[in-house]
Amino acid sequence: MKLRILLLSIITLLLGSFANRASACTCGESTVAEDRERATAVFVGKVISKRKSNAVERDGVEVTLKVERVWKGMISERAIVYTGATDDLYPFVNLCATPFRLGQRYIVFAFGQDKFATDVCAGSGDFPYANKVIRELGRGKRPMKSKP
Repeated sequence: MKLRILLLSIITLLLGSFANRASACTCGESTVAEDRERATAVFVGKVISKRKSNAVERDGVEVTLKVERVWKGMISERAIVYTGATDDLYPFVNLCATPFRLGQRYIVFAFGQDKFATDVCAGSGDFPYANKVIRELGRGKRPMKSKP
């Protein structure tokens, strides 16, 4: 009996230690138009670098994208966005984080003034999901030229 209680206690402790390693993400339903309205910036870009960062949130990720098209905001040819922990940089994951991968293209709905942040609930995502979003957004415009 004591061994059984001890085993249950150990299992409970182990499960409890993993519980805060990943946070659940529940997003409400929204349309592309609503996502665009809420965002500070909307653009498509290709991930050219990614690194750990605590700039916006603890255990976050800084992602640099080469911007191809813009639908909202004054966005230059290179944009930096922040998201939560991803499994390629951390031994845990934030389930709300947009799982940016090097070399992949994404539609990004970002928030913020000085620093842009995004997550899956904002409407950000990869292709082919982005194709549907782009059809709804329309043609967009070119990014602003970066200063040398």
